[in-house]
Amino acid sequence: MKKRTYIIIFSLLVSIVSCNEPEDIVEKTDIDTLFVSSNLKKHFYDINTTWIFESNQGEKDTVTLLRTEREILEPQSMHGEIQLGYVENYKFHYLSTRDGLYWDQYIGYVIVRNGVDWANGEYIYLSSYQIGDSSDEAEIDTIYDSYNVSDTTYRNVVRMRINNFEFEFGENWYYYFVDSVGIIRKEKLNDEPNNEIWNLIDRNI
Repeated sequence: MKKRTYIIIFSLLVSIVSCNEPEDIVEKTDIDTLFVSSNLKKHFYDINTTWIFESNQGEKDTVTLLRTEREILEPQSMHGEIQLGYVENYKFHYLSTRDGLYWDQYIGYVIVRNGVDWANGEYIYLSSYQIGDSSDEAEIDTIYDSYNVSDTTYRNVVRMRINNFEFEFGENWYYYFVDSVGIIRKEKLNDEPNNEIWNLIDRNI
């Protein structure tokens, strides 16, 4: 499994190639800046966007995007030498009727659930579109050309396997992501006859 340092390096390369520098970024020197990748920006959503999920047990969960933040992290140094330059990141804050308040951190080319500068959070999405790409307990398990959820067919669906997912009480889960839509399905992995499944049934922008 890849180390976080590899994720940082890869993210830096992707971001420098694919993203333009915002005009309101920090005053530039000769220090590089790691921007959020263009692939990850396909998962940027407007305030008050709402996702409604229904479980295979008939329960419903409504998730609403409350607010977003954009930050520039200061360069990281060790023994007086810059190890990593400025880092752009975003935090998307949600309210779920099932899970309460939480946030996702967008940084480099990854999404980290309840993340703080890569720490204290869990990777849930990698936007490389490469099967087998992984970080910590998250891995791109499968990419579907098309996938049907709640009578809707989605294209280019990325299935993430997240092991020992603390946000989901330490269980192993599949999360299914679609660009410009978000999560369309969540599936708990266990030995029970009927796994816990949550399907997206509606989305309001």
